[in-house]
Amino acid sequence: MPEKIDIEVAEALIDEAAKASRNEGTSKNPDFITWTRRVREFSELCQQKKLKSYIPVLGNALLAKGSNPRIDVFSLKAKDKSQGAYDARRTAEKVLVPASYIHKFSLGTTGAQPLNNQPFFRSFRIDRDLPVRGDAADLRDALLNLLHEIQQYRREEALIGLAAFIAVRREYMPKYTVAHGSLAVSDALSFARVLETFVRAESDGGGRAQAAVGGIMDAQFSRERVRVGKRNEPDRKMPGDVGIRATGDPETAFVRIFEVRDKNVPTHAVQSFIAKLAATGIGRGIIVAVAINQEGLDFPALKQQAIQSGVDLEIFTDWRDLLRAVAFSSEMKEVDFIEASVAAIRTRFIELELPDKTISDWDRTTLLVESRIDSIQTGSNTKL
Repeated sequence: MPEKIDIEVAEALIDEAAKASRNEGTSKNPDFITWTRRVREFSELCQQKKLKSYIPVLGNALLAKGSNPRIDVFSLKAKDKSQGAYDARRTAEKVLVPASYIHKFSLGTTGAQPLNNQPFFRSFRIDRDLPVRGDAADLRDALLNLLHEIQQYRREEALIGLAAFIAVRREYMPKYTVAHGSLAVSDALSFARVLETFVRAESDGGGRAQAAVGGIMDAQFSRERVRVGKRNEPDRKMPGDVGIRATGDPETAFVRIFEVRDKNVPTHAVQSFIAKLAATGIGRGIIVAVAINQEGLDFPALKQQAIQSGVDLEIFTDWRDLLRAVAFSSEMKEVDFIEASVAAIRTRFIELELPDKTISDWDRTTLLVESRIDSIQTGSNTKL
């Protein structure tokens, strides 16, 4: 029989750990000091390898072990054959992620399902056979060593480790700025020029263009209906970069999907996008291809191919045409729509964890007067 974790017990444990992490008495505990060093070293190794998906696995193991000492911390799924197998994803999604918002600590990843990432999402357990990237074997081994330690723990020992995890991961919360000033753009044409210059100045791995489209759609449809995927996210969550749902309910289906690229999009890539939409039954797709070297596309032929596949297709190759189309169809006045878009794009930059310089550059570009800049920490570990 697999083991289960009582969600209320896990919530109480992580709340207690968060409180303990700020307690002066806890900070002098030798076990807390040891775990603080371990979590910091592990976090730095994850950062060096650019593999942050390992971080929530460690936090979840401490949380699960403290909530039910009978669980096997090497297990990822209840179908694992080991004694003490449990559903690790359930604890991570229902307790660890919400607690990271409440208590403001970083899990490294930004999704609502932090264990559904490589190399963990297909595996039943964590062991030396876990398939990892070639340069990640030492990171996998470091995680295994920590799990071997946690496997022996009871509640109080796991609680101290979890408190240290929270304390260290608070240090990794992204820091951004809050800008105050009046808007420098007030119409679609000037805003299009801003976006063109801003995206071409620095791609941020495609993040600038993706956040820009996401923010514009937030202003048009409301944030509740818009989902902006992580950069380079697999298509299993949605067949594109930005999705619009039928309603604000996250369980409702997508009715529009955007594919956003600031590099050349060839004809075969458009055809692949059409095929993905047709396969998932989504009837409307929009390609935003804004690279300066974008090749010519046969729009009529591609749209006809899409219609034959049951998909309505639109293609925009510059920001001006996109903004003119969206702003005019908005129920808001143009100046109000632009103002809402500027703010929403900034929020999407933060959620995609783009560099602080990107946020500062955006403020300098879109504000006439920056009367004050405040440094803040954001708890944006989620996406719609």
